[in-house]
Order: sequence, then C-alpha cells, then structure tokens
Amino acid sequence: MNIGQHIYIVKSESDSYSSIAKDWTASFRRFLELLLTRLSGEKVSINEVNAQELDVKAIYSPYTMLVPVISDDLLQSPNFNEEIKTFHERAINKGYNSITWNSRIFKVLREPQKAHYLLDYLSNSRSYDFFHFNAVSDELVLYDDFTGPTSEKTFWMRLYDLAYDVFKVMDGMKNSENELSTITNALNPITIFLAEVGADLHSQRDTLKRELIRNGYRVLPAKTIPKDMETMMKSVRADLAQSNLAIHLVGTDHGKIEGTNSSIVELQNRLATEHYNTLERMDADVSMNFGRIIWISPESLKSA
Repeated sequence: MNIGQHIYIVKSESDSYSSIAKDWTASFRRFLELLLTRLSGEKVSINEVNAQELDVKAIYSPYTMLVPVISDDLLQSPNFNEEIKTFHERAINKGYNSITWNSRIFKVLREPQKAHYLLDYLSNSRSYDFFHFNAVSDELVLYDDFTGPTSEKTFWMRLYDLAYDVFKVMDGMKNSENELSTITNALNPITIFLAEVGADLHSQRDTLKRELIRNGYRVLPAKTIPKDMETMMKSVRADLAQSNLAIHLVGTDHGKIEGTNSSIVELQNRLATEHYNTLERMDADVSMNFGRIIWISPESLKSA
C-alpha cells in the first residue's frame, strides 16, 4: 500500500485563478512530494483539489490525509465545511488503524487567519505558518521565496516540519496492529514541554523542537495553542501534567496575548512554576520527575 498517494492538498476556488496563489501551491506540492519521497523511500504523488470539488466520500480511505491551504475563501466555502464534517464522521470510526482523525489534517497558512481556529473540525488539527512577524519592525514576512538566501530558515524549515509530521503519520498507518500513540510512547519515553515563544525566537524554537524529536523525545504542545486565555491555560496545564521537563526560551518579545495585558511567555512560566510547586507539596520524590530549563537570550539581557 503506497500511502503517499492518499494525500490531498485542498485549496479555495479563488486560488485557482490567482497566478501567485496557484504558483505557490504548485511549488509547495512539488517540494512536499520531494521531501516525503526522501523520508518514506517510496514515490509520493500528492493530489490537488479545489474546495468546491472536494468529495470526501469518493476519496476517503483509512489512509486519507488532508492538507488544506487556509484562506478566507476556503473557510467560507459551504462545500469545504460540509466535506470536513464528513471526513470527521468517517475518520472518527477508526476502522483499520487507530490514527486520530484530526492527526490526518495538516493546516497550511500562507498568511495570518484569525478565524481559522474557530472552524468546526479544524480547530484541533496541526497548523503550519508559512509566515512570521519581524520582531523589530512587526512587519509581516511571507514565505513566498523558495530559493533566496533566507529561504532555508523560513520556507524550507517550515516545510520540513510539515513533511516530517506527515511522514510520522504515514509510518504509523503502515502498522495496522499498533496505535500511533503506542509507537510514539515506546520510542519517546521522555516528554518535553517546549514553551511557546515570542516572534524573535520562533526560528530557535523550531530548530530545538526538530532536534528533540530527531533524538527520540516527545515534544508538547503537539498542536497550535488556543487563542483565548481560559482555554490556553487549560491546554498548557494538561501538557505540563504529561511532561518530564519544561524548556522556556525567553527573548525580547514575550508574545502578548491578544485582548489582555499578559504574555504567553510569562503565562507558561507561571503555570510551570505552579505545576512544580504542586508536585513538591504532594511528594518531594514526585517533583523530581519534573525539571525546568530557562534560557534567556543575550539580546534580552542587554535590553533589561
């Protein structure tokens, strides 16, 4: 079974008429095929489909994976919304394997989309931002350059993250007798909470995450952190409860949480401290199973 033939990039109808979006998606698909072929050792040919033509019943199998390129038009497409719901209804009945349904959806964002996490059946799937905000100027930087001097640290770094995550799911699907979580836990006995960072340290965090995973560690958060404060705190606490070590990278940008005076860096640090103190009150030996590392960038020290 060549699982690489069951991957579908889903784009909006308008992307088919925009030369820029069309060319970007075509290059994205070609490069993703190349990386997945190298990782899996078998030829991967990814399908490309417009949202209006998406028919989950026709393409669905226990191996089907969706890579929606998120845009306003895609989120507002009635057919896309209905077909994502159908995918959920089919995939929730796991059948052949126990890969969770939302692990088979990989959201790709070419630019910020404030509403993408609100869409039913997309909120808990993995997200890959092909953009960032300049830490100094706050200017939006889009990953449209595939071959320029900075592409290795922008487009290609993010594409490799996506390819590696897709490959892990493909690899798990090949084993019909074991759940992906069982395989992951066996290979990754130590779980590390790698705290989210401000815009200035995104690249460093991505590099560290990649190295940790390559060396056999399980890294949390496993999905995009929620936007609202209450859900965010609940998610961070749940991840910390599963972790043996928390790593915090502190830079000049603390990542202000929209609509509040708090920052994501400070919030995670506070919750990790509370978690450790709770463990210590319960049992000193138990607290020894949870450690913390806080790294402060030199630039942050200079500006202090």
